[in-house]
Amino acid sequence: MEFKRKVDQSCQEALCKSSPLKPILIRAISERRATLQAIINDLTEGAVSPTKIDVLLSREAEKVSLQLLKEGNLSKRDALAASEKAIFTLARNLL
Repeated sequence: MEFKRKVDQSCQEALCKSSPLKPILIRAISERRATLQAIINDLTEGAVSPTKIDVLLSREAEKVSLQLLKEGNLSKRDALAASEKAIFTLARNLL
């Protein structure tokens, strides 16, 4: 439940509360939950260096942006920007 609340909060910061894209972004991030939590867990346990975390989170943001491109009406640049903002905000919220 905590993860879902933080995803919602992060997506709201990346888009806006009433954006029709918000549910798509929430669903896409929620589908990547296990991977995202593993990345954060590895960081907190010292298995991943803080410099590598950006690369790992950016890869996840790219995957999430594909869902926004497919279901939303965004340019590739805008989809990636929204995904990155949401993913990086979520990572900060989970730490």
